[in-house]
Amino acid sequence: MSDEEVKLPRPVSAATQERRDRKMQSQIKQRRILRRLIFGCYGILIVLIGLGVYDRVFSWDVAEHTEEYFEKEDFLGQHTADPVLYEQIPPVGDPHARIPQACGFYSEYVLNEYAVHSLEHGAVWIAYDPSISGDDLATLQELGTQPYVLVSPYPGMNEPVSVSAWGHQMTLGSVDEGKIDAFRSRYSNNQEYSPEFGAPCGPSFTETTDIEPQQIPFVPAAENSPGLGGIDVVDATATAAASSGETPIASPQATPAP
Repeated sequence: MSDEEVKLPRPVSAATQERRDRKMQSQIKQRRILRRLIFGCYGILIVLIGLGVYDRVFSWDVAEHTEEYFEKEDFLGQHTADPVLYEQIPPVGDPHARIPQACGFYSEYVLNEYAVHSLEHGAVWIAYDPSISGDDLATLQELGTQPYVLVSPYPGMNEPVSVSAWGHQMTLGSVDEGKIDAFRSRYSNNQEYSPEFGAPCGPSFTETTDIEPQQIPFVPAAENSPGLGGIDVVDATATAAASSGETPIASPQATPAP
């Protein structure tokens, strides 16, 4: 064969060409799948990073939205038979009635003095504007079935919903079940915040009233003047262990039977 002769490629059969085409298409498909997996992993990583940043920067923290007024040892076991003028509306503590209001849902007003004793036992009190109705009211009724939860109407509040524990209070512009649950999970029957942790929230006093509760906070005339309208506090000894960090049921002296 001379140098001028050109070597032509051997003809390829149709079957061979078909196999080559299938192999090439398979490789192209595999590369596409690999690229999609890589992009998908990058996307998931970006989302996870974004969620982490959001959780650190923008997440809702119940403690940051809760006002703290006093410690759990303050006013522990201070009982009175007189009406009390409270400095917070709804009240979050201070002297109170000898027996607690039974936890649960109420469609009528409860007496502040009895509700405050429930807070001393570790209850969370959800006070709601009486105009709330429909699905929001149904949600509140459901929340009232949970342990250590007291739910009752309360007129004249600055916001439609107020959620209180002993010494702590959070207000909401609507019935937000998630935020209410966050508050309940943190403060309800919690040894760190409940003066008489483990004491019962019912059955006890279940009476209601048609008299509207106090709506204007009491302001002492002077810093050193008696608080709460200068009422006389009846001698009462709360469970001694309650202030020492133990977790017994309240004694009969702290919580007499109705």
